[in-house]
Amino acid sequence: YNPLMDQGYPSVGCWPCTKQVGEGEDERAGRWAGQGKAECGIHTFLQPIEPSPEVVETK
Repeated sequence: YNPLMDQGYPSVGCWPCTKQVGEGEDERAGRWAGQGKAECGIHTFLQPIEPSPEVVETK
C-alpha cells in the first residue's frame, strides 16, 4: 500500500510522469497524461547493456 493512493494517485510512477487522477477517470489516467506511453529514463539502468566489441577481452 502507498499513502499516495489516498491523495488521488491510484497508479504511482516516478515524479515527472505521474499526476493526480480526477474522479471518474481511469486509474492509470495520471501516468504520462497527455502523452503516448513513454520511458522517463529513471529505470533504464535495469535494461541489459551489451558490451562494445572493442571492450570485450578474449582469453
